[in-house]
Amino acid sequence: MNKILTITTLSLFALTAAHAAEFADLDTNTDGVLTFEEINAAMPDMTEGTFNSVDINQNGVVDQDEFAAAEL
Repeated sequence: MNKILTITTLSLFALTAAHAAEFADLDTNTDGVLTFEEINAAMPDMTEGTFNSVDINQNGVVDQDEFAAAEL
């Protein structure tokens, strides 16, 4: 049981680190949030409708938590 918990915990840390690295790559102006333009530059198929659905709090930008939850 402890082995499974350890593996699961390490996997979550790796996933979190991967999301943070990908987020940092997309955040070209390094302001800590992603605009539609920043995401669309890397993901040209991203529509504004999809962006708006990822922007959970509807403030016009995607933060790290929203980005991680969206699994883009």
